[in-house]
Amino acid sequence: MEFPSPEQVLAKTIAELRAVGLSEKKALYIKDLAAHIRDGKLNFHLFHKMTDEEIIEHLIMVRASADGPPRCFLMFNLDAPT
Repeated sequence: MEFPSPEQVLAKTIAELRAVGLSEKKALYIKDLAAHIRDGKLNFHLFHKMTDEEIIEHLIMVRASADGPPRCFLMFNLDAPT
């Protein structure tokens, strides 16, 4: 299964995202994340060149993200100790 593109995510309404089980807050977060990727403000392909702290700073730019979710991303997706 492929991940949807940022454009595909942004084309969905909050109601459509909620229909697949996301809370309203999570749907807003996902759409904001997609907008950051589309606009070039966030590029996961550069993460391998960044320190953990640099990655956290980039992820904190996304709506409703605080220090906790970016650290979970590092731990579960990049196998980085936090």
